[in-house]
Amino acid sequence: ELLEQSIFKINMGGGYWNLNSPANELSRKITYSTATLLAELDQPVKIEFAGKIDEEPLQMKLSSNQLSEFFSKLDKVLLDLDASLSHTRIKLKGDIDLPISRQTFRTDLSVNGNRLDSWNQILHVDIPPFGPYYLSGNFSMGSNGFRVSKLKAKIGSSDLGGEIFAQTKEDKTHWDLNLVSQNFQIRDFNIEGLSLFSDTAKNKPSTKQPVRNDHSTPQEKTLNQNFQYYPDIDVSLQLEARQVLSGNDNLGNGKVQLHSKASSLSVDALHLDLPGGSIDGALDLQKHEQGITGSMNLDMDKFNYGAVYRHYYPESKVDGLISTRVDIQLSGRDFWHSLEHASGQLDF
Repeated sequence: ELLEQSIFKINMGGGYWNLNSPANELSRKITYSTATLLAELDQPVKIEFAGKIDEEPLQMKLSSNQLSEFFSKLDKVLLDLDASLSHTRIKLKGDIDLPISRQTFRTDLSVNGNRLDSWNQILHVDIPPFGPYYLSGNFSMGSNGFRVSKLKAKIGSSDLGGEIFAQTKEDKTHWDLNLVSQNFQIRDFNIEGLSLFSDTAKNKPSTKQPVRNDHSTPQEKTLNQNFQYYPDIDVSLQLEARQVLSGNDNLGNGKVQLHSKASSLSVDALHLDLPGGSIDGALDLQKHEQGITGSMNLDMDKFNYGAVYRHYYPESKVDGLISTRVDIQLSGRDFWHSLEHASGQLDF
């Protein structure tokens, strides 16, 4: 009766909270500078605190069951979480099965932010600086990792649906991404500093792309620089794009399978249906101490290269068709110099 009828507020400061993952034995420490717990009559318990997780600023609001319910035999805990972390807004809402350590929990998830690379330090991966982005879906966690199903996401103007599964039992998380895009805009996935053209062309004032506002930490900048040489992420991606766009140019539709690990990268079953033609290709790269080796195959039929040119020179009227077959062995000092010692055949 005392718990059911009490109203009280607790203010705390200078502490920490160890978060133990139910998917593996890893834990993360959240330090907080201020924290408030509020319990009111017939209202959910509310917790608010400000602090850091892995040196990243964190603001969090959490509400759950009424206080008296925690002293009964609960099989579920209500969760309503609203957090701001690394220029990112995260919301979780749903029921958590108890005990968490032995069962899964399922909630509704929504995440939005300016740049995906703001997650690099927390997830220990190299994600390029794509954005702004929004993601929502059903979030669940079990003994092998976590899953986001019924995914609805946007990166820039590109939409994505499908499922994300992260296997977290190993030392490094493996990501399985099965995605479908109704509209896939290539320009949403540009990486600053990279170009198909020479440095001279890139540096012309008329062709330079606007630079995004850079809020990266020094560590994030290092990760992004490393990505330009080799992506350090363990991922399997299946992507179907039902309409591929480069600016205003419609490139048709396509499918791709990609697998990336610390020492290898492969692009399998790349297929793109173009207006009047098609592209099929595959890429396999192996990383060694001495550099990169691998192979590349490409079969391009009646591709309008004007679409690629206008990707960098939007006002250009360049147009024309190209067909080519490529079968080459790659070798070079790093990811972007794998043609330095290449051998094979190119037919135009």
